[in-house]
Amino acid sequence: MRLNNLLYLTDDYIYLKNRKLTQVIKYKINKNIILYGKIFNIDKFLKTFNNLLNEHHLNNNLFGDTLKIIINPTYTPADITLLKMTMEKFNYRKIIFENETKRYKLNTQNAYLNIFDNYQILTVIDEYKKIQSYLITTNFFNDNLALLKYIKSKIAKKDLYLIGNSAKLTEIFSEFETKHQNKTYMYTDHELFLLNSVHSL
Repeated sequence: MRLNNLLYLTDDYIYLKNRKLTQVIKYKINKNIILYGKIFNIDKFLKTFNNLLNEHHLNNNLFGDTLKIIINPTYTPADITLLKMTMEKFNYRKIIFENETKRYKLNTQNAYLNIFDNYQILTVIDEYKKIQSYLITTNFFNDNLALLKYIKSKIAKKDLYLIGNSAKLTEIFSEFETKHQNKTYMYTDHELFLLNSVHSL
């Protein structure tokens, strides 16, 4: 099935890739509309997303467009249902969800730490070969040392891939490999990677 739109939500931006446009839209949003990558204030989100569509002349056609939403691994079935009901208000004909971990090259030898300003999501394959994701809020640990120790306890000797665009990304990158001897890699603008890696638009 050919997609018309691809959506990714973060606390600070809405990323939208549309088949009619060459560039990915990166739309700055106010605080507390989206929290930990999930809609926190539905009314404000509806207004904000409607403004985004109007500004870029992307109002849905009569028969409705298709939409794929890339979600973070902490989404529950209830979160998905709420997001689907919210996006149906924009007349999308079909709404599909995809866990962002499908875009990562996750295996038993590596782990991914997705870093935002307010939170991080650590994703790893455990000893039972199941994908585990841990939401870590920024104020959960008193300092970076405690955060790094927690990450180390979850990933053991795996390589660590840091992704995101927060200032904390470079801070963790500069400290983790030195302190814990895990090979550590850093990728910025991962939202664009997530969107551009879907070629069906």
